[in-house]
This record gives sequence, C-alpha cells and structure tokens, in this order.
Amino acid sequence: MKTASYAGLRLGRPISVNAMYRSVVLHGRVMSMKSTKYRKWLLEQTELLALQNPPHVPGEYVCYLTLPSNYRGDVDGAAKCFLDLLQNSGVTENDRNCIELRVVRGIEKNVTSIMLISKKRWDDGSE
Repeated sequence: MKTASYAGLRLGRPISVNAMYRSVVLHGRVMSMKSTKYRKWLLEQTELLALQNPPHVPGEYVCYLTLPSNYRGDVDGAAKCFLDLLQNSGVTENDRNCIELRVVRGIEKNVTSIMLISKKRWDDGSE
C-alpha cells in the first residue's frame, strides 16, 4: 500500500451503530461481539475499498465524511463504522488519530464520500 498525504474514497451506505454489535453471555460474562449484519457490511465495504486501491494516510488526519442523501440515521453514529473500516483496512493507523471530523448529508443516494487529509499536509501544505 502506497503512502499519501490525502485520500478520496467512495463507499456504500453506513450501518447503524445499534446494528454493529450484539451482547452475548460467555462463561457467565456479558461480552460484545460484531453482529452478523456488521460482519457482512465490513466484507462488502472492504471489497469496495480494495477496488479503489487506497493509499495509507499516516499519522494524524482530518476526515470529511459525506453521507448519502437517503441516509436517515444519526450522522455521528455513521462515522464510527467508516473510521473503524479505514483502520482495519490499513488506510489509517488508528481512528484515534482523527483530529477533526466533519460529517454532512450529501446530495447523492447510497454513496458515502470520504476525504482524508494528513495533519502535516493540513498544517503546511506539504506532500
């Protein structure tokens, strides 16, 4: 995976935070596990991401997330699934490196646009 100071990506609809995990009891302890619906969503979005051959954006970054116009869930919850996907796919190192997040509903149906900009590029305009 190449490294870059920014990345533009197009993915599908987000999954609701409420649908991401389910509670199960194992050995008398309640634990959270990824739901079947969330695992399916992760596979689908990982495939879409791989087709775009995204670069790795190292370090701290700013994220602009434009949700589909027909998305009716909470905009703050939508960010979680995408930030986790980007980390798990190696596009970003850790979602805690996201130092600024802007989430809006866009005009396009069923498409989420993501723009990542490294803090270094943001601060001084360098590559």
